Amino acid sequence: MTARRQASNLSPPHFTLDPSLAVKHRLLSHLLAYWRCKAGARAMPARADIDPLDLREHMGWMILTDVASSPLRFRFRLIGAEVTRLVGRDSTGKFWDEIYAPAIYDATTAAMRWVVEHRRPLRV
Repeated sequence: MTARRQASNLSPPHFTLDPSLAVKHRLLSHLLAYWRCKAGARAMPARADIDPLDLREHMGWMILTDVASSPLRFRFRLIGAEVTRLVGRDSTGKFWDEIYAPAIYDATTAAMRWVVEHRRPLRV
């Protein structure tokens, strides 16, 4: 059975979107400060602005996602080792719609669609 078919048996998750970025955890505060520093006066930092060596402390828990347009799709570029261990699979290189059933895909990509639309970081 494929991962997508297995996922179709799950109910869609519910996520709270927090554009206020009310982070309290030290590591999340560090990531937000890094993002803002790299973005400067721009809405978002460019990919070239981000140096993975600056984020060593976070890499195991990071998920980097590519955004494809026409139609809008999301692809896992990198999934940290801790995330992979926690979920029990490595989906690096796969499109989200190849993995998740439609209802779960819609729920899990709501935050991604918000970020694409608003071009701002978001806490979920």
